[in-house]
Amino acid sequence: SVLKAFVQYYAKHQLPEYLSELSQQCTLPFAKCNIRQPKTRWGSCSSKHDIMLNAALILYPLAVVRYVCVHELVHTQHFDHSAAFWAEVAKYDPQFKQHRQILKTTALPYWWHR
Repeated sequence: SVLKAFVQYYAKHQLPEYLSELSQQCTLPFAKCNIRQPKTRWGSCSSKHDIMLNAALILYPLAVVRYVCVHELVHTQHFDHSAAFWAEVAKYDPQFKQHRQILKTTALPYWWHR
């Protein structure tokens, strides 16, 4: 749809810029940022510190987008979901548990899946 194409275009421009700003604020550098539309994940971080963000994130509140960005940036330091990883996420996003819950419980609009 035209709407989905616009959202994807907007996400490709806004999300990498936002990730860069956040990366500087948190002093957690990354290599590259790619915007894709995977079916099952909100983001990922490779061993080379390349971060992928799901274009659909742009449809969520900024606090939720920020959580996913923080989550992936912290993976540049902790390449797992250990207690140390979550403690670091909590440093930058004390409400991360609520933000995760929003992602798990808020469905994307019907037109996104077309």
